Amino acid sequence: GKQIVFLRSSAASAAAFAVLHLLRWPSTLIGRLTCSFLLGYLLSLLNGDERRPDSRRSLSLLALVQRFWHVVLPVFFDIDCKVDIEELRKCDQCIVAVHPHGVLSLGHYLVISGFHPDLEKALPARRRCALSAGVLFKVPVVREIALGMGCVDAHRDVAKRCLSKGFSLSVVPGGEREQLLAQRGQVEELVLKQRQGFVRLALQHGVPIVPVYVFGEAQ
Repeated sequence: GKQIVFLRSSAASAAAFAVLHLLRWPSTLIGRLTCSFLLGYLLSLLNGDERRPDSRRSLSLLALVQRFWHVVLPVFFDIDCKVDIEELRKCDQCIVAVHPHGVLSLGHYLVISGFHPDLEKALPARRRCALSAGVLFKVPVVREIALGMGCVDAHRDVAKRCLSKGFSLSVVPGGEREQLLAQRGQVEELVLKQRQGFVRLALQHGVPIVPVYVFGEAQ
């Protein structure tokens, strides 16, 4: 879990500092401490946590993000969420498919963080994993935030592992290609015809698909 990752990184940093101190490289103490920290973080960066469901989820971070969204988003966006709570309550496990991707993928962020209280009650964030672009887990700090919010690499095997362990999934099927179609105007284009992997997953695992459409996301 999170404690094991922290201990391993700390141990690696301590060992690196000891070696660098003996070698007296870099010449300054600050330089040795910095190099030691970076080596320890590199170990965390390459440990593959993004392929393991619920490996670094932080309920405290989720609660903080929820509060942040509720304060900040209404200032910039007119958000009106409608949730079929009765149908959602029937879903012990499901795949939430969010459309369209848009530039910011704001709709998926709102799903991940459980922005709507009815959604959070029916499908609590602690029981969901969000399939996310692999590049997010290569960027320091962004990786930690994504893992803390329950994001995992959007690979088929990872998705299967999440479903097998009883987690629900959220996904933006259109991906990067749909993101590039975002433009101002009255027409919103979706990339769905060739994106049927999430449907096959739902059939294989016997879980329903819950569609989410975010009007204005692509504007």
